[in-house]
Formats: sequence, C-alpha cells, structure tokens
Amino acid sequence: MKTKIILLCPLIFALLLPLHAQESASEDSAGKDEKLLPEVSDPPYTVGDRATIQGQYVPLEDGISINFRIRNNRIYIYWVDADDLIVEPQATAGNVRFIADVRGRSYFTLEPLGNEDGLGSVGAPVYEPHIFTVILSLEKTDGEGFNTYTFRYTSVLAAKRESRVFFNDEKDSSESTNPKDKGY
Repeated sequence: MKTKIILLCPLIFALLLPLHAQESASEDSAGKDEKLLPEVSDPPYTVGDRATIQGQYVPLEDGISINFRIRNNRIYIYWVDADDLIVEPQATAGNVRFIADVRGRSYFTLEPLGNEDGLGSVGAPVYEPHIFTVILSLEKTDGEGFNTYTFRYTSVLAAKRESRVFFNDEKDSSESTNPKDKGY
C-alpha cells in the first residue's frame, strides 16, 4: 500500500505540473496585453490625459473621435482616442450653430483653449435647456474649407457616464464640406 502511494504521488505531480505552467503563462500574456491607462482626470485636459465620458462623440478615422460637450454653459471640443485619451487637436478654429428654439445665441465661434488642448466657445454662454441639433464646422488642417458634422445633443449627454453608447444611440453624425449636402 505504501509503495502504491509513493509511486502515485510523483505521477500525479508530473501530470499536474504542465497545467500549472500553462496557467502561469496565460496570466503573464494577459498582463502584457492589458494597457496601463491613466486615471480619469478632470478638466483642464492636456494631451495624454484621460477624459471623463460625457457629451457627444463623432467618430473619425484611425480610432479618433471628436468629443463635443457643454460644461458650465460653455462649449468644449476635444479629440480623443478609443481609450478616451486626449490627442492633439485636429483643427484650430470652427463654429457651432444650433437648430432649435434656444435662449440667447444660436451661433458660436470656436477658438483654441488657452490652458487646454481643444477648442472652446467664445462670448456669451449657452443657456439651458441644452436640447438642440448641432451643426459643428471645424476648419480643415490644410486651411481649405471646413468639415461639418451634424448630430442631436440633449442635456442627458452632459452627465458623466460609464460608456459612450446609449440604448437609443443612432449613427446620425456625418461629414460634409458643403452645407447644401445636408439640406440646411
């Protein structure tokens, strides 16, 4: 009986050792695949900061999105990657027009922010309620024309959230350089 136990112990150990090695290897590779992201930071944002998820996201090429948000009754435009890290602004000027019954102005000029990497509204505040269709025009990097994006913005978008996607999220954002193409 003792000889059976003495013979079975090394055999069981030999059978279980490869399983343990596989688990260790898969844990190591999983740790290498995971990106180390910085903590979510509060504004002002600079390149490399991880922004809170809020506002409207307009997807562009190369996994970059335009993030349009209204904070403290001001418009802010940031460019973010898929991990919500702020990237270099891809425009130096622009404008926003609201299509709705708004209190105050319905047209805002966008200029580079002094202490942040993005664009911001100039002049009067954006009065509540923040429910309107937005026509966002951003100057092309070569300075020849504008890229125009249209989307619906509601006050729900202003709240911080865990995901960019809503249950009723529609792909109604589009790109055009000619406002006549939009029917406006």
